[in-house]
Amino acid sequence: MSNIRLLLISDIHGNISAVKKLVNARYRDRKKIDAIVITGDLPATVPFELIMNYILNKRNLSRVGYSIEVYQRSLRSKYVAFQIKSISVMIPMLEKLNLPIYYIPGNVETREAVEYIQKKHSTIHFIENKVETINNKLNLVGLGGSLDHLGLICDYEFREDKFNQKVLELSNLISKPINRYPYIFAFHEPPLFTRNVSQHLELLEKEIKRKRGYYYNFPRNGGSSALHKLIVSFSPILVINGHYHELSGKRIINSSPVVNPGALAVYQYGIATIENHRINIKFYRIRPSPFSFINLVYNKRLFHQGDLHIHY
Repeated sequence: MSNIRLLLISDIHGNISAVKKLVNARYRDRKKIDAIVITGDLPATVPFELIMNYILNKRNLSRVGYSIEVYQRSLRSKYVAFQIKSISVMIPMLEKLNLPIYYIPGNVETREAVEYIQKKHSTIHFIENKVETINNKLNLVGLGGSLDHLGLICDYEFREDKFNQKVLELSNLISKPINRYPYIFAFHEPPLFTRNVSQHLELLEKEIKRKRGYYYNFPRNGGSSALHKLIVSFSPILVINGHYHELSGKRIINSSPVVNPGALAVYQYGIATIENHRINIKFYRIRPSPFSFINLVYNKRLFHQGDLHIHY
C-alpha cells in the first residue's frame, strides 16, 4: 500500500477563523493529502449573541440551562440559523483544498443543520453507518452522535441502549466484507476510557487547579464500551474520534491506534499517514486569533497527550 494521508478534524464548533487558518496552512501541500475526515461537532454552538441573550434573560451561566434553551425552547430557531450560517461559510472554505471530505455528525449538530449539509453540499460524504473506499486502498466507516452527557438535550445524544443498537448495526455492516481492504473507523464518541486514562484525568484535574485556580471534573466513565468491543473484534488499522477536547492524542486498544486530533475550536488538528499498515500521527496547533470568542469559551479544555507542532 502506498502512502495515504488524512487530514483529521473534529469539534470545530463553528470556529470560522480556525478553518480559514487551517486551509491557508495546508493549501500548498494539499496534493499530498488524500482526504479530510471530520468527526463531528462542525457548526456553531456558542454564538456570542445567543449566550448574552440567555444570560440577560435567565440571569445565570448554566451550561445545561443554555443547552436546553437553544435545543428545546425559545432560542432554537435562532440557534439553527447560526449553525447553518456557520456551515455555509466553513464548508466552501474546506472545499478550496479540493479534497474528498468524509463526515459524521457529533452531538451538537441540530437535525436541521445536518439536513442542510446533505441538501446543499453534495461534496460531503456522509459515512454514518456507511462504508466508503479511499483510493481503492482503505475502507472508512463512521458512527456519529454521542452517549448522553447533558440529559438527552442535544439532537444527536443517545441513551446507552440506543447507542449500543447503533454500534450493533455498524458491526453487522462491516461483518459483510465488500472487499479485502483494511478498515478505518471514525466515531464522534470515543471508545471506553481505560483505567490508565482515568488516572491521567486525575493528574490533569490537579494540574488545572494548580495552574488556573479552579476544579474541572472530567467524567470517569466516559466513552462507549460497545465501541471498545467493536475495535477489539475487528482490529481496524486506525480509529479516529473526537468529543472529549481534553483527551486529544493517541492511545492503543488491542492493536489499533485510537486518535483524537483535538478540537479545531481551539485550533488543533491532526494528520495521519498510513503506509503498509504503519500509522504515523502528527498533531498540530495553529496559533489562535487573539480575539476568538470560541477559543476563549473552549480554551479551558485545551489539553493534549502528545507532541504538538505549532504553526501559523
